[in-house]
Amino acid sequence: MLELLIDADSAIYKAGCANEERSYHIIDDDDGSIVAQRKYLKEAQGLVSTLGDGAFSIVKYKEAGPLAHALSNAKRVMQNATALSHTDRQVFISGKGNFRYDIYPCYKGNRDGGDKPIQEQEIRNYLIKHWGAQCVDGEEVDDRVSYLQCLSEPKSTCIVSIDKDLLNTPGYNFNYDKQELKWVTQEQADLTFYRQLLTGDSTDNIPGIRGLGVKTAHKLLPEWTPHLETDVAVVYQDRYGDNWKEVMEMNGILLWMRREPDEMWSVTV
Repeated sequence: MLELLIDADSAIYKAGCANEERSYHIIDDDDGSIVAQRKYLKEAQGLVSTLGDGAFSIVKYKEAGPLAHALSNAKRVMQNATALSHTDRQVFISGKGNFRYDIYPCYKGNRDGGDKPIQEQEIRNYLIKHWGAQCVDGEEVDDRVSYLQCLSEPKSTCIVSIDKDLLNTPGYNFNYDKQELKWVTQEQADLTFYRQLLTGDSTDNIPGIRGLGVKTAHKLLPEWTPHLETDVAVVYQDRYGDNWKEVMEMNGILLWMRREPDEMWSVTV
């Protein structure tokens, strides 16, 4: 039976957000009155652009439903996550600190801090009490499940996550949203990482090589070869000149899912 290594951070977000009404209020800055509200930010921005004279602000508004609904959502998500094994599992959620912020203070700097679910702490407490969730300090949950899998016997564990970054880790990967189980080879994991080293990751505000997209990355690295790092280094050298190694190493550290504890990725070419 597989031991599941579950990244439960997404369960917190999914369960909490599904229990919230979210909208954007357009506020008249002169008197503080609510002029209108829209469900989506782009709709609110579009309306503001038509209002003409005056100053207006857009404020995100959130209201949570009953806590019991959020916890029921969390239970349902975790049941989907444990579809492969209800007993052999380790569940992890984020704790304090993350070394990536020391490397790059702008890491995840494009995210809205107010986007966390209102009932986040209550859902975290539920996962700890009822699902045995462990808090991961100093690194990401992704790192923990990644190196636990890499240090285990082949095919004895399975990473459970909806995070595409964990396709950088060899072994079983179960996307509980899609109920899709994949076997990721060492070559596939490395190829995914080096392609991402070219593109960066806009979700986490990791720059990569700005302006270089997924299609170009696939064209430059169409398949696995023993020279992936050299091929990527050539592109960095062309773009960043004398600073190429420093920039490439920073991106690599941010993107690499640890395959052993305390590992820090480095350029070796």
